[in-house]
Amino acid sequence: MLAYFDVFIEGVWLKRYRCPVCGTIIIVRPKGYFPRFQSPIATILRSIKLKESKDKWIKGISRSRQEQWFKALRRRVVAVFGNAWSSGLAEAFKHFMAAGVAGVSRAI
Repeated sequence: MLAYFDVFIEGVWLKRYRCPVCGTIIIVRPKGYFPRFQSPIATILRSIKLKESKDKWIKGISRSRQEQWFKALRRRVVAVFGNAWSSGLAEAFKHFMAAGVAGVSRAI
């Protein structure tokens, strides 16, 4: 399967495996990427930190994509913690990462 990622100039062939028991397809992605995301996790975190601290977006990356990450993270923080989270969105992102959750995914 050919997939496109922000840091690669050309498409990358991803290895797929099928579970012989249940038939689930497992796709091996490059390290440092969430499933269904083209941008590296480090870039997403950098974007959130920059927006939170200086109210700016990273140049060279679609503003709408960065807004989607920011809004999805904010929605997830409110859904999980309500108004009890006070450590900032970048820390919430790290918290979700430690729990194995893509905090910027729109699916809750």
